[in-house]
Amino acid sequence: MQCQQIFVYIFSAKGDFLLEHCLPMAKLLRERGVTCESRIYGDEHTGHVFHVNVRSDVGRQANDDQIRFFKKNLIER
Repeated sequence: MQCQQIFVYIFSAKGDFLLEHCLPMAKLLRERGVTCESRIYGDEHTGHVFHVNVRSDVGRQANDDQIRFFKKNLIER
């Protein structure tokens, strides 16, 4: 059975209660051969589900970055 390439985009915000797990998870995935990109957005007032608010600049940016990552890795390959 052939293994398919895995692509993961991990992002968090400076005010996210899961922030401390973002970069270690991305590092672990890369060490295991996963194509992974990670980004931290906003400031200490930017919380966990900031990306749902597409009316905010930071939410829109996070979604645009995620779309760009998947287009680059899934469509343009």
